[in-house]
Amino acid sequence: MDSGIQMHVYEDTSTYKDGHTYEPIKTVKKDDTGLISWKQRSIIFILILVVSLVYIAIGLTVTYFILHSLIDEKMANMDRRIDELSESNTSIPEIIKKMVRENSERVGFTSCGGSIASESRIKFTSLRSSHGINVSTSYDEGRFSPNKAGFYLVLSNILSNSQDGYFIRKNGNEIARAWTHYSDSHTTPRYTASLAAFVQLSLNDVITIEGKSVDFSSCLTMVQL
Repeated sequence: MDSGIQMHVYEDTSTYKDGHTYEPIKTVKKDDTGLISWKQRSIIFILILVVSLVYIAIGLTVTYFILHSLIDEKMANMDRRIDELSESNTSIPEIIKKMVRENSERVGFTSCGGSIASESRIKFTSLRSSHGINVSTSYDEGRFSPNKAGFYLVLSNILSNSQDGYFIRKNGNEIARAWTHYSDSHTTPRYTASLAAFVQLSLNDVITIEGKSVDFSSCLTMVQL
């Protein structure tokens, strides 16, 4: 018996014997593309991590060797410095002995009583003190010729009754000059001048003090430095 209701058959539907219409069950097949991309990302991440760890290991290794080299260098410098200090400490007595010996070997003298020896050359004949030198052979008639080569300090204080120029000469060449200045005196006018020079002398060099007039109170000092 027909119910009078017209049944329509739609696409993608199935009508069974019981008179009901059912839509077929559709299954959606997942695409594997997303899964592959995730795996690739994981592999890339792992590779980056491994490379980073390798670079870190290389950096740490290089840093270790650099620090080790610096430490070795510092230790070597320290050992060398300790050795130098040890050597210097053991040689201090020898250094002191050497200094004493060198000082004792240096020569010098002071002589006064100035007078004109010849022309303008002044001689100082009154020996006041000397060390390591035979003044009678090294200083003759106002000429000083060292018996030991070296550096010398030449000092001379001049007292005169006139205003004149005075000179220190080495082998006839002027190396220092001074002019006498008036000194206060109520009886006899006195003029003073001070001469000084640092010179290097060989055995054949000659030092002279020269001027036109001189008083007996004038002096000459020669010191080897």
